[in-house]
Amino acid sequence: MMKSILTFILLPLFLQAEIVDQIVAIVDDGIITQSDYNEYRQKLKAGKIQDDLFQIDAKELLASRERLLQQLVDEKILENEIKRNNLEVTKEAVEEEIQKILRRNQINKAQLKEALKSEGTNYTDYYDFIKKRLERQKIIQQSVTSKVRISDDDVEQYYLKKFGKDMDNSFEYSLSHILVGSKKEAESVYQALIGGQDFVAAANQYSKDNNYSSGGFLGKFKSGEMSTAIEKAVKSLDAGEFSGPVKTAAGFHIFKVNEKKLIPNVDLTEKTPEIRALLSRQAMKEQFQFWLEQKRKESYIRINVK
Repeated sequence: MMKSILTFILLPLFLQAEIVDQIVAIVDDGIITQSDYNEYRQKLKAGKIQDDLFQIDAKELLASRERLLQQLVDEKILENEIKRNNLEVTKEAVEEEIQKILRRNQINKAQLKEALKSEGTNYTDYYDFIKKRLERQKIIQQSVTSKVRISDDDVEQYYLKKFGKDMDNSFEYSLSHILVGSKKEAESVYQALIGGQDFVAAANQYSKDNNYSSGGFLGKFKSGEMSTAIEKAVKSLDAGEFSGPVKTAAGFHIFKVNEKKLIPNVDLTEKTPEIRALLSRQAMKEQFQFWLEQKRKESYIRINVK
């Protein structure tokens, strides 16, 4: 009799435990339970500390169970990769990182705990967040950041796009040209180029430059080193573009800009570290998303959608 009564009392508790901790997703050899889902959702609602690596939109995730589950899957993929590559960090490493944070903010641990408490976060959650972030930094550095390369040209192009129109910049141009004797001839060559004729082939065929170089290559010139007519013609061109007919004392030219490089100025020099950091962050996020997409394809993923 006693056994049947205990069974009757405990059975609902077991059933409840199954409901709370049912598996909602499997990612390789890792699982995501309903309680994991509930805890993550509660943290989102409370605005608790989140890793900005995923650029989470809390409202979007809270509005969609499917989207929130996918986010948990992505985080589980990252967790699995950390374990697979033995990149877990030690308690000592976490404590060292927290000490760095304390020194940067000129506070002690008691003050940190008090600040966290005022934001509704306990120290244990914060400690786990720092540990997870350090581990993620390791896998990102190993698999993603090492593939990000920002060149000086990338920095210059961003600078020109963002600030070029508002500033009087100086450039170095690599120019080629086709020189003919009359405006009519120049217009004919220009129309041939517009029609798709290769510039090098056109230069070889039509140019009458006494000092002709293969392909019509003229040389490299900085802003201010060319005649007013030539500089005016090429100033608005980008690399690969050609001008209309330009008259000089030598005849009629059509100029092509082979390369166009910004000559470093004080403003560019000052902004370079900031621009490089910005482009690196953008490239890292793009590379991370690409890496994550590849890992999704390689992983066994099963989501139990209600």
